[in-house]
Amino acid sequence: MLKRMMQEDRGIIDLPVLYVFLVVLFIGIGLIIDTGMAMISKYDTVIVSRETARMAAIIPGGTSAALNKAEELFLGFGRPLSHDGHTLFDKSRDVDINLYDGEYVTSTVTYRHPWIITDIGKIFGSSSPRSPYDAVTATTSFRREW
Repeated sequence: MLKRMMQEDRGIIDLPVLYVFLVVLFIGIGLIIDTGMAMISKYDTVIVSRETARMAAIIPGGTSAALNKAEELFLGFGRPLSHDGHTLFDKSRDVDINLYDGEYVTSTVTYRHPWIITDIGKIFGSSSPRSPYDAVTATTSFRREW
């Protein structure tokens, strides 16, 4: 009788372990995807910064053309310019072109990357949630050609 009771209780712990494993698995996959998308946003921001600095360095007074190029590149990369009513990229606010840096032109571009998983800290007991948008910034300098 005791042997039969022991055999019936053998798989009772498998279901809660499966639930915990699935939750951890989905959180891990979400973080991997989210981090990869943030790295792609950083890469795109570096490209936009490089191209705007290059355009401002080559064309005298080319800051407006460089600003338009920045917006065109972000749209070409498929980056959303707004998300849930928040502006992620605005060419007049997020592109800073410094023409007065000696012989160099410096371009700083900021993009607010939207996170998929924003409340991961709450799962692990944090009281303050993470911001749904983090600034990704890149700075590039080119020697002025004019």
